[in-house]
Formats: sequence, structure tokens, C-alpha cells
Amino acid sequence: MCQKNQPGRSPSMKLYNKVLMDHYHNPKNYQKLECPTFDSIAFNPLCGDKIYLELKLADDIISEIGFRGEGCIISLATASMLFEIVTNRTIKSIELLSDKDVLDLIKLELGLNRLKCAILPLEALKAIAKDYKLKFLNK
Repeated sequence: MCQKNQPGRSPSMKLYNKVLMDHYHNPKNYQKLECPTFDSIAFNPLCGDKIYLELKLADDIISEIGFRGEGCIISLATASMLFEIVTNRTIKSIELLSDKDVLDLIKLELGLNRLKCAILPLEALKAIAKDYKLKFLNK
């Protein structure tokens, strides 16, 4: 089971690197957007982690991103890190992101259960990319 936390509410754990802990204690883009273009929710049924993602597009560029969530250090810090790097990228580029890209970003070796926590923010992004494709590219 993941330990449920709000960002910034858990003591540092030596298991996690400093960058990951900084993103957990001081998450980037932890906000609710006004009038997002797309939104999604990703849920991990194994531990109950949730990521609520919203973004705004200018043409097909991610111009603004916001997230909220409940979950462990890994899911919330990864969301902050991942969503920071995809801002100002095309929505189409999200389709190219892989689980390996996320693991390279957070620089942790994870077992299967914790891997699901780390990949949860990517699942939220991929859901939006899929919605975008259905709405704009399949006409």
C-alpha cells in the first residue's frame, strides 16, 4: 500500500533523491486551472493514488498545466517533475513518452507496485493525448 500524503506533508526519506523530495515538498504546477482545454484523472487501484490533471493548449502546444492529487511521494513528485518538462511541448509529443522516460526522469529503481505509482502521471497525460487525437485528428 502507498502511504497517502499531500505534497509537503511527509518527512524526507533517505530512499528518495533530493530532486524527487524537492518536487514532493514544493510541487510545480500544483494548481487548479481556470477553463482547461483538457482534463483527466488517473487512479491506481492497488494503492488508491489519484492524479487530477488539467492543461491548456495553444494550437497543439501545452501552454499551461495544473495538477492535484492524493498519493505517495513517488506519484506526486513524479507528477510535478513530468508535468514541468512537458509544458511548452506539443500534445503529440506526449505519445512518444514511455515508462522508461519517467524512470530516467526520477532516477529510481522501482519494483512493480511502486512502478505503477511513478507511471500514474504519465497515464493521465496519455489519456489527454488520446482525447486530443480523437477530438482533432480523427475528423
